[in-house]
Amino acid sequence: MPRMTSARRYAQAVYQIATEEKNIEQWIEDLSLLASATLDSQFMSFVNSPNVDNDKKTNLIKDVFSDHIGRNAVNLCCLLSR
Repeated sequence: MPRMTSARRYAQAVYQIATEEKNIEQWIEDLSLLASATLDSQFMSFVNSPNVDNDKKTNLIKDVFSDHIGRNAVNLCCLLSR
């Protein structure tokens, strides 16, 4: 149950940011791309590994996604990988 509570809080925060910045459509696109990335088992193993340094995870996420999604979505992905 704690995971569901955390997921709900993140979803509410993203929705609040998206509505405040009036970019809900961009967030939908960004989150769709990130959701598709979760289908890549190699990527997920990397970001979920406790043996990989958080800085390495953050650098990879920024390298892979920065040109494709908004800065806040990149930051969310980095936060979740930690």
